[in-house]
Formats: sequence, structure tokens, C-alpha cells
Amino acid sequence: MKKVLVIEDDVNIRESIVELLEMKEYDVMEAEDGDQGVEMAKLNRPDIILCDIMMPGKNGHEVLAVIRNEKGYSNVPFVFLTALSQKEDIRAGMNLGADDYLTKPFKARELYATIETRLAKQAERAEESTSAPDPFQQRVINENIVAPIQGLKSSSATLLEYFNDYAKDEIATFIQKLNASLGRVERATRNLVAAQAIELSNYDEKTMNGLITGVTSDGCRLIKSIIQETATNWDRLEDIFVKDIPEHTLNLPENTFRTIMSELLFNAFKYSDKGTLVTVEAACDNDRFVITIKDNGIGMDTALRDKLNNEELLHPLEGKYGLYIVKSLINRTGNEMKIESEKEKGTLIILTFQ
Repeated sequence: MKKVLVIEDDVNIRESIVELLEMKEYDVMEAEDGDQGVEMAKLNRPDIILCDIMMPGKNGHEVLAVIRNEKGYSNVPFVFLTALSQKEDIRAGMNLGADDYLTKPFKARELYATIETRLAKQAERAEESTSAPDPFQQRVINENIVAPIQGLKSSSATLLEYFNDYAKDEIATFIQKLNASLGRVERATRNLVAAQAIELSNYDEKTMNGLITGVTSDGCRLIKSIIQETATNWDRLEDIFVKDIPEHTLNLPENTFRTIMSELLFNAFKYSDKGTLVTVEAACDNDRFVITIKDNGIGMDTALRDKLNNEELLHPLEGKYGLYIVKSLINRTGNEMKIESEKEKGTLIILTFQ
């Protein structure tokens, strides 16, 4: 049953709309002003919002702005209920990102048609997000799944064919390369799954809850495990320096935390030379858990650093697919990431978990 939130200060109009929608078996929530409407939307994510423009408290434009900035709500269909005399307000609302409008008074069939059309378009967008080919995803698949698998097949075939001709140290080198290729495949697969979930979470409440709801009960153990695994894949166990990591329970799912940490550590090794230190440190600050990751690598250019610090990325920025995933997960879980970096002077990443 689709949930419809009706925000309308005129009690007669609101009750009429609610009655019409309940006749069509919609699950209807009603609010008498903009402030109440925003709170109701946050408590129980609707599938579509019908909102008057001129109201006490927050007006319709202000409600729309809040809803569009709320994590996971950017694609909830938003329809303005307007008077014929409010053409300028309609235009302004559409520029702010409204999906449609209904001019009062309207007929029941117009109300039904508008809601059905907007819900259908939302469903189409959700379907496209899971089926349409994405150039960044395709590149990740080609470079980090297809190519490594081909390498795995070739190396394993060679190893099997000439096994008896190799010395033990040569076999160990082969296995190490196979393991590194498997690590690339695992990382790419994890990122593709995360990216798909991030996109789908814009339309699906269950997917959003899967990204943000849960706990990581043993953060210390998991951090050390990810560090060991990533450093091993890069053959850089001697380059890692881990300061004290206290026990702490994190209020986000383990898979989400693992994706964030794995990707940032991967980048720290990828963009720094073998023989230079990668330092990981963690500390409890009141109710917050702060993790820092520092490398002495090539650093970031100022534009990329500033975008990562100041903006919510809506698509993979400049091909930085992993950073897009990390930034999206950090934003959706209500946590913080700050980056300090200069070209050729390394990168310091500060993660703050609530």
C-alpha cells in the first residue's frame, strides 16, 4: 500500500483529499502545516507528498527544500496544491525541484491521475537505476573484474601445467599474484553492490535502512582485520603503522563500515609508494569515534579535495568511483569525513562516527 502525505492547512480541503485517497486504499498521512508535514515525513517516509504552498509556519517551497535535502528523500515525488492565482509560486516551486502541481479546485480523477502518473514515473526511474548500463560501473567491471579474472585463469592454468617444474618460492609468488587479483575482484564486486544500493536507496526505504541501520559491535577487530587484509594485498605489511585502536561499538552496519574503511585504505596504499608509511589511528571523543588514515603519497588536487569536503556527490566525480561510494555512505549514515591533502604531500583523512 502506497503512503501519501497530504500537507494542507485548510481543514475542509485536507479532509476531502484524505477521503478520496482512502477510497482508493492509499495509506494516507495528513498534516495541517509545513512544520508538522516535515516532521511526519521524517518519521515515516512517504511514497509521494501533496503539499499546499501558502501555509503558516514553513510554506510549501520551504517544505520542498527541506525534503529534497533530507538523506534518502531526494527522489520522493512532490506535488504542489495551488490556487489559480499562484502561477509565479508554481514556477518557483518547479524550479526548486517539484514534480507536478494540481490547481485547486480539482476533480477526483485529476487527483488520482496525478498521483498514479508520479508513482509510475518513480517506479520507472527505480527500474532504470538497476538496469541501465552505467559507464563508470562498466569501466569498473572491465578493469577490476574481467581483467583480473582473465589473469587468474591464465596464471592458474600455467601453474597447473608446469607445477612440477617450479620451485617452492616461485609457486608462492604465483599464489601471491593470484591472491592480489582475487582481492581486486572482491573490492570491485563490493563497490558495485554498494553503488547499486546507494542508487536504489533513493527510491526504496528498505534498501536505505539496510545501508544505515545496524551496529558494528567490534570495530577494533574489524579495523585491524581490514588493515591486515589490504596491506597484504599490496605486499606492504611493513609499511603499515597502527596506533592504539580502542574497543567501540559503531552505529552503522558492519558491511557499510567495511566498505568505507576498505576503500580508503586501498587508496592510501594505491597512491603512495612502497616503503612509505600508512598510519591508522583511532580514539573515542565523548560519544564520537574518530579514525584517521594518513599516507605520504601523491596527494589530491585542491579542486577534488574541496568537492569531497563540501559537496554531496551525486555521481562518480572525475571517475573516482570508490570515493563516490565512501562519500555517499558517509552522508547517508549521518557521519563526517574531512580530507587534508596537497599534491605530493600526502593525504590525511579524518572520519568521525556518531
